[in-house]
Amino acid sequence: MRAKSPSGCRVVKKDEKGAVLRAFVMRSLEARRDTAVTDRSPICLVVRSFESPAARVLASLADEIAALGLEVRTVISAIDSGDFGGDVAVGLGAPFTAASTRIIRDARLYDAHEQLIVDDKTTWIGDCMRREPAKTDSYERFAENCPATAKWSRQSFTSLWNAGRPTSLVVGAPLSIVTMAPAIDTITLHGQTVREAILTSATRH
Repeated sequence: MRAKSPSGCRVVKKDEKGAVLRAFVMRSLEARRDTAVTDRSPICLVVRSFESPAARVLASLADEIAALGLEVRTVISAIDSGDFGGDVAVGLGAPFTAASTRIIRDARLYDAHEQLIVDDKTTWIGDCMRREPAKTDSYERFAENCPATAKWSRQSFTSLWNAGRPTSLVVGAPLSIVTMAPAIDTITLHGQTVREAILTSATRH
């Protein structure tokens, strides 16, 4: 029995996937720019890390996104960070901000796929969380001009966003004893915590 509508799945060579996804996002941004009704709904992204190809596509379009005044809300799976061993803030930069980025630690996300909601009728799903962060895999689904898929995707994103927590460090920001507190209070050096060693060194004459 044949499906009544296209599945949205496309067969794309791995070395072309970034370009295809970028063009997909650009069509949405251009539609927002050209429409008489201004759509300010945020772009929503669920990824393994900022090294993920979908995140890099948005980073390459930071100027276009900023020109439209759009927010990019991102949920990082934390597979590469925190409890999983890594730093989620690596690569944090435009259009991603600490205020619009949350981390969720849940091992069940190992079995999930990354997701990008570009607008209220444009959604991309692909790239399993289990792969290496900077690589792509063979699964990819584009839902273009499909409000129903976007609606369900936004509801899923909202649940993940509400379950997440804010990022703690931003690459490029000056590090201080305050921002480094979670790490320097637990790491010891010659019998002292890193905090104690810093303070002792700073008060020596």
